[in-house]
Amino acid sequence: MIHRRTHKYGARPTVFDGVKYASRAEAARARELDALFRAGKLRFWYSQPRFRLGVPENRYIADFLIIDRQGRVWVEDIKGVETDKFKHDRKLWLTYGPCPLHVLRWKRGKWVSEVFMGGGDAKEGV
Repeated sequence: MIHRRTHKYGARPTVFDGVKYASRAEAARARELDALFRAGKLRFWYSQPRFRLGVPENRYIADFLIIDRQGRVWVEDIKGVETDKFKHDRKLWLTYGPCPLHVLRWKRGKWVSEVFMGGGDAKEGV
């Protein structure tokens, strides 16, 4: 009998366009981003961008880095379960993140987004 390893949180790895994503939700978002890119609404999107938050030991790998047609940059992370590590990374992002972080959850047939501004986005005096 063959046993497939399942993800600790129930995520099912899914392939889209020859790329393996950690979950069905992540692959679905990649499909959407690809469609937006092809429609000319995005300039660029990239999966699994890596960030150093403060010191080299604080590494964070998000799900997507996105640049729209107007040049706005943001990072997206698809979440089903918020782990302790992610809570720690989110706190670091608030201080060291270079752009907004959008945390997306799939609820009732649509994406729900929570946005965390990175420290690199903070405007002095605001």
